Amino acid sequence: MRAVDKELIEAIWASRVSNVVDSLAQGSDVNAANKEGWRPLMWAVLGGNVEIVRLLIEGGADLEARDNHGQNALFKAADRSDAEITKLLLAAGSEVNTTDTTAETPLMMASKFGRLPVVQTLLEAGAEVNRQDENGYTALMWAALRGDYAKVVAQLITAGSGLNIRDKNGRTALMHAAWMGHLDTMQELLTAGSDPLLTDRGNLTALDLAQQTAQTKAMELLNRVIGAPPR
Repeated sequence: MRAVDKELIEAIWASRVSNVVDSLAQGSDVNAANKEGWRPLMWAVLGGNVEIVRLLIEGGADLEARDNHGQNALFKAADRSDAEITKLLLAAGSEVNTTDTTAETPLMMASKFGRLPVVQTLLEAGAEVNRQDENGYTALMWAALRGDYAKVVAQLITAGSGLNIRDKNGRTALMHAAWMGHLDTMQELLTAGSDPLLTDRGNLTALDLAQQTAQTKAMELLNRVIGAPPR
């Protein structure tokens, strides 16, 4: 990376809009990549300065440029939980259903970290709610597994997320939530109609999985729903 390109990155990190303008005028490469594949637009998204993001887009930043994990600037906005920048990127032409090297989408990224405003923005832009990554995970599964993100789960369900879709191990979102003991998420899923009696490839139910990880409250909830005697 040339010195002038490094100066652009430094200006972006410092949120100095005038310096960004100067660097671009001096010939900085708006799409210059470091060894990890990160571009100026990605750094700007991470920094959260909307004006700088807009300047880079207007200056020719490649919206679909990827880092070494196959993620573009839209993924960085989803990770950062910045709905305003997400909207800006989408309006400029970012593909809402783009995927990285693991077939993960920005919606999955936002869901796994509980980024509700970004989830809503992506859904409004046409994100496919039932896409599956290389492990068969949907956005709903990621939300159920990674945190007790009941509001995100409710939003995904409203958008049509399949409650009983299976991953490559045969597990559903409810099974993932039970395994982790995410009670509010479990309640959302059960109320919406998730089947607590389904089994995974190892012939384990959500209750079995909750038992394996000693999630007592999750077991109690499932027993009440199933009508089974406590284990």
